[in-house]
Amino acid sequence: MKSRFLGIVVVLARVLLVVDPAQADTTCNTFTAPSLTLVAVDCTQAKVWTTLRASGRFPDVFLPPRKTTQICYASLRPVAALIGQHQMTIASTLSGWTTDFIPGLFGGQDNLGTVVTQLTIVDRSEDHTGKLFTRDTVDLSQIKTTGSAPEEDVIIGGSNNLSGAAGTYRVDATPNDPYAMSVSLTNLHGILCANNE
Repeated sequence: MKSRFLGIVVVLARVLLVVDPAQADTTCNTFTAPSLTLVAVDCTQAKVWTTLRASGRFPDVFLPPRKTTQICYASLRPVAALIGQHQMTIASTLSGWTTDFIPGLFGGQDNLGTVVTQLTIVDRSEDHTGKLFTRDTVDLSQIKTTGSAPEEDVIIGGSNNLSGAAGTYRVDATPNDPYAMSVSLTNLHGILCANNE
């Protein structure tokens, strides 16, 4: 029994030694932005689905049967944000709604909506330059009563200095008009971890 227990301890120690070096390169920081305005765009003209597919980060969205919709958004303008204490800019955002869940707002039977997003991040020091890729869940259950929809965005990867990015952030989405042709995202806050931060 002792030798079996000792064997398990040795195996666990080896696993920890292999895992620790990779984790040593990962840095986690807060990720915040006060506001971001998205506007509805033509998915084809704005090349939203073409760009998101080219990223290679959302393969299930493009495999048959495709999960793309004709509901796409892009950021109106760049906005200031922070990664930890580093000032940076969300230079652009592209988002497309998927059919993973179809909310009642769009004729479905659910309160949840799902979105895939690419954020382009730039920083004067170029320490945080790259793209972030997220899978977003939007809770539309209170949109008619409160006028806003909270969402949680899961960071599933990154590029360049944001390589290996992971984490989550929350944001409040509020349509600026009855048809949601413009949407304000406010109070973005969460944690961003990346290998090369």
